[in-house]
Amino acid sequence: MKSEELIKLKEKVQEIKQKRDKVLEIQEEIKKLEECEEVKKYIKLLSVYEEMTPEKSKKIVEYTEKDIINIALGYTKITPSEDIYVYIGTYKNSNEFDIVHGPSDILVSKNNKDADYILYQNLEAKYGGTVQVPYKKAGEFESNHKVIFPQNVVSRQRYFYDLQVEYFKTMIFESPEKAEEKINSLIRK
Repeated sequence: MKSEELIKLKEKVQEIKQKRDKVLEIQEEIKKLEECEEVKKYIKLLSVYEEMTPEKSKKIVEYTEKDIINIALGYTKITPSEDIYVYIGTYKNSNEFDIVHGPSDILVSKNNKDADYILYQNLEAKYGGTVQVPYKKAGEFESNHKVIFPQNVVSRQRYFYDLQVEYFKTMIFESPEKAEEKINSLIRK
């Protein structure tokens, strides 16, 4: 990630947090006003109105830091500068075809010599950071890049997204050096 992109990302997170804090402040003021009879009547009518026209999106006061970071990432251009990848899986091409879901390759063991390719995902890439490497060239790829192999996880994809949020969270609220230190502790040498 470029330093100016990190600055923009930090600014976006700060902007969203300030917005959330302002909404919380307004909520507190509303609670004080709710003591008045006219306001109570208004609130009752407002709740009936809201039931008839439900809000589809989450309220900003319910945003977690993870939500805020994901929103900020959506508004910030990120250029991957670190060569950090997460192992997603080893696959064998399949000729099987599911009428509903289409063709799908078969997930196999990393050491399966019949495998055709391995998928890795770049930790800094928001979208399209998946790299498909032929099985025979995986060793070369892994020796030229930092690769994290998820251990004892149900879903490597979920692990990737959780790790990515944690990585950016550490970069924003601590430092890029601390984020790199945490990531380096996960990389198998």
